[in-house]
This record gives sequence, structure tokens and C-alpha cells, in this order.
Amino acid sequence: MARTAETLFEDWNQAVARVLDNGPAQQDFHDLVATILAFDVLMVFEYSPGKARAVWHNVTGNRRKVIIDDYLLGPFLLDPFYTRAMSSPDPGLMVMRQLSPDQFHKSEFFRKHYHLTEIADEIGIAFEVNPGSVTVASITRPKRQMRFTPRERKRFENAAPLLAALGRKLWQRNSPTVGTSGTRQIEHALKGFCGDVLSRREVEIVSLILKGHSSVSTGEVLGITPGTVKIHRKNIYAKLGISSQAELFNRFIRYISKT
Repeated sequence: MARTAETLFEDWNQAVARVLDNGPAQQDFHDLVATILAFDVLMVFEYSPGKARAVWHNVTGNRRKVIIDDYLLGPFLLDPFYTRAMSSPDPGLMVMRQLSPDQFHKSEFFRKHYHLTEIADEIGIAFEVNPGSVTVASITRPKRQMRFTPRERKRFENAAPLLAALGRKLWQRNSPTVGTSGTRQIEHALKGFCGDVLSRREVEIVSLILKGHSSVSTGEVLGITPGTVKIHRKNIYAKLGISSQAELFNRFIRYISKT
């Protein structure tokens, strides 16, 4: 039976009161969100240009390796949430289905990482904890559950100010962290990966291909025709000695995991 707005508000107030009475603990962040929304995974990442660190999460066992550890090895650079956090001064509510490129589900990032997480829907809120970085707290639901409704998204967004205040208390730079990893941002990484072989425009196209943009979407971003994108793509593959996006993704991930 769905809880009423009054019940949700009561549960939220009681959870906030416990934090104030007992002092904030990391689990409180999870528990506060759980009073207003049902979810599977909660992840808190701090992003800065080319870097990501896992601040807190509730993922355990084998899923942790896929969702957290493997993500920090480099795939985070292709995550729409990372891109949004790094490109907007006020990312606001982030909805994976709205931010994903048009061929996200055909991208190697999706096939080799996101699909393996078993995440079917994800929403996030962004706020500043440490200067020069953006902290993103996201919650997910698996394939067997219904997607987040617009009302639930709004509820999560409305909770952001208090969650941000709690995050600043818990996760300033001198606080313990759960795993750390970083590498150069994707454009810089690509210059090291293939910049001596590809032109600047070709590097831009590789970046968009890896993120899941189609030829049409890539053309719209760069202001060129889809036909021109396809020609560039053919030349890119020839210069790199590859024949598929899968090979491109695998070589890129191998490269950044060593840097």
C-alpha cells in the first residue's frame, strides 16, 4: 500500500530529528532518502575534471566490483551524470533517461558496463561539498521494478538542500572515503590515447562515439552533417587499425586504466 504524503512527511521529520539528536553518520544519508523513496542502490560520487571518487554507497559483494570498482577504472568518464556535472554550474536533478545520448543503449559503455550493473532507472542530485568538485548522489531501481515517477523525482530534488547540508558535514576532504580513482578527463585522455594519430576533430568524434552518440547526434553537436561524421568515423577506424566500436572502447579503457 502506497504511503500518503502525510506519512512520508512524518517519516522524514523523524529521520531528520534522529540525525540532529545523535549527530550525523554516513548511514543517515541513505536512511533519510529511504524515508521518502523506495530504491535499490544509492551511490555518492565526487567528480572533478577527469577524476572520480566513491564517497559512499550501499553496494556489496560482486555487484560492488561492477558498479563501483570497475566504474572508477575509467568508464565514469563516459557517464552522462559525470558529463552533466562537469559541464553545468547547476546540474540540478539528473535523470539518466533524459541525459543519455540517442544511442546510449547501443554504446559500448552501456554494453560493457551499465548493462552489467542491472540498473534500469537512475536519478541523481548534485551539490558542492568540496571546492572545485561536484558531489552527485544517485539512486537506482533494477529492471524488475517500476521506474521513478515524476512525483518521486521531484520529491528527491526537493530533498537536495538538506542532503547537501548533511553531505558537507560528512564528506569534506579530510573524511574517510570508500575507494579512490582518477584519471584525466576524456578529451585529455583521448589525446594521449590517439592524439598523435587523429586530428582534433577526429578526437572530438571519438569522444562522442564512446558516449553513445549516433552519427546524427554527433553531427548536431559538432555542426556537421551525419555523412561527414561517417566519413570521419571510417578514417578514425582506419588510422587506429580497428573495425568496430567495441575495439575502440576496449582499447580506450585499457589505455586509461594504465595511466
